[in-house]
Amino acid sequence: GGISSDKLHCNGYIDFGTLAVESVTVARDIIDETVMYPNPAARSVRLDDDNLHAVTILDATGTPLSEAKVLPDARLDISALPNGRYLVRIDRKDGSSEIKRLIVEQ
Repeated sequence: GGISSDKLHCNGYIDFGTLAVESVTVARDIIDETVMYPNPAARSVRLDDDNLHAVTILDATGTPLSEAKVLPDARLDISALPNGRYLVRIDRKDGSSEIKRLIVEQ
């Protein structure tokens, strides 16, 4: 965990008595996160990310179940999945990725 020094930059001063910071710059990849909703979901979830490349649904142990097709309006069809907890690996065009938890309740 934690943020490495190449991801967080402070310009100015830090007063540890009051923790005053003049300015902080955070690298874009720290805050770049896909929004997935609704969750829990029954038939589909929306993925708000303009940089989507591929989406893979994994079971709770991390075993890939399928590479999911993202519909043109950024919806992920989950209607064939039985009720349960899943992981969704989101791969972006820029090479970054993230994993989200998904609960399916049909």
